[in-house]
Amino acid sequence: MAGPVGRPPKMSRFTPLPSERIAEWHATVSDSALRALDEQLLLDLLVIEEVDARRRQVATIVSDYLRTADRETAAKFELRCRDLGVAASPAAAAPLEHSPRRVDAGRAHDSEQVPPLQPPGGIKDSSGEMRERYLSAVGAAETAWDAAAADGAIDLDAAERAIDDLADAVTRDRRLIVALTETEESGHYTFTHMVNVAILMLDQARALGIDGQLLRDMGLGALLHDIGKVLTPKEILDKPVRLTPAEFEIMQRHTVDGATILRRTPGMPALAPVVAFEHHLRLDGSGYPAAARRERLNLGTMMCSIADVYDAMRSQRTYQPAYPADRILAVLRSGRKPQFDPDLVQRFFELLDIRLPGGLASL
Repeated sequence: MAGPVGRPPKMSRFTPLPSERIAEWHATVSDSALRALDEQLLLDLLVIEEVDARRRQVATIVSDYLRTADRETAAKFELRCRDLGVAASPAAAAPLEHSPRRVDAGRAHDSEQVPPLQPPGGIKDSSGEMRERYLSAVGAAETAWDAAAADGAIDLDAAERAIDDLADAVTRDRRLIVALTETEESGHYTFTHMVNVAILMLDQARALGIDGQLLRDMGLGALLHDIGKVLTPKEILDKPVRLTPAEFEIMQRHTVDGATILRRTPGMPALAPVVAFEHHLRLDGSGYPAAARRERLNLGTMMCSIADVYDAMRSQRTYQPAYPADRILAVLRSGRKPQFDPDLVQRFFELLDIRLPGGLASL
């Protein structure tokens, strides 16, 4: 199935950035970069996993990878495993149903021009179709969740259809579909959050001129970034007050569990499990999984992280108020060393046309 394609409409609205900076972002999701990210993910999973059942799942994934890799790639991977003191291909691993993994990046080009957002006052009159698409995507998120709970893998076709539909909505009328992330309630935060982060990811990606298969892959990564929470105990996931340190440690496992679920789903693009694994890692080296270390983060992870924090903080929760935009921006810009790419944060708030007292620079 062909990925969604569409050029952002013309309207300049971003603080100018050097073309080299945007090219640097694009390079982090090139074909070669995605192959390296996939291999690093497998190594991280081998090192991190300690629970027997989950370790066997990772061993199966790695064995499948080695069976389909060329001889030189497999030999280099096994050498890296030996350096880390982990077994690359346990004999007990059973083969997965194989489907070629996609690492084709599609088209990425710079675009400084997207249409502005408008106030959501006219939504009721003109957004019936967009609301239907939004709620359909929420249903697809719930379907993905149920499939992961039952089978330990995702119905990829259903998830891709949802992302194609959302990408088309962002292309056709971004102001309405993005406004729905602010106003729509489906009764279940987990699923609306998955969809909101996907829409905000697609909007950011299109503003950077990304389309085709890479746009779809970024959308999938965002939609499924929290899928590992399907294995989080319900009493922790739905707890109406703040988690204890011990409970938060259990919650943190969702990044590893999500990466495992997505990486073992036949045909899942390489970027999606990487985003699930990395979306709580920060540029300053903080975040989790604590055992994972990255010299740099890829564009998909960075944009998903910004959208994730923004949507979580602006949402009313039983244990947290809905924070105003200036407070969210302050968090995204906090720290002696930046946790989030400052230029991507600036673009994100400009993209949403968020007006702050004194302007963005005041914070």
